[in-house]
Amino acid sequence: MTVQRGPQGPRGGGVGREPRDRVRPLDATIRPARLDDEEFLVALSARVFRLYSRDAGSAMRRMMRSRTSEIAVAEHGETRMGFVVVDIKALGRPFGPLKRPSVAHLDAIAVRPNMSSQGIGHRLLAHAEKVARARGAVSLSLLTAETNTEAQRLFRSAGFQVLAPFDNVYADGQRALSMFKSL
Repeated sequence: MTVQRGPQGPRGGGVGREPRDRVRPLDATIRPARLDDEEFLVALSARVFRLYSRDAGSAMRRMMRSRTSEIAVAEHGETRMGFVVVDIKALGRPFGPLKRPSVAHLDAIAVRPNMSSQGIGHRLLAHAEKVARARGAVSLSLLTAETNTEAQRLFRSAGFQVLAPFDNVYADGQRALSMFKSL
């Protein structure tokens, strides 16, 4: 994970602290994750992915340790609103006319439930695509639960297409949809 190692950021913005006002998505800033974001990342993962993962917090900790993952946090003032995790790997060989392309996989994207439908997910997804392109990725793939229609709407609106369904991917045997987008 790319983590900014500078001074510790604001302590506010924990998952339990709910803002009173709606935030316009343009008011949100998206920045690289910092060491002091760990509690927020793990808590929000556990909260929003509980229907799909038996231990989403541990999964987030694994993503945070990955050297190929880029994690970004959306925030407004001291309130953290969501995050995105994109894993980017170089193919290490030519692929068609491309000398050494990379491929990207969206590992996770989450917005605090009380802040959904405000465009924050769109901003985080656009950020993930920008990061992937900057690192030479030619495609972005993801898996999403077949029952997660809100996420599917987000991904389809950004140009993702369904490639195939996969059985028994998520908790309780839920199906996943594999989605893909050329960058």
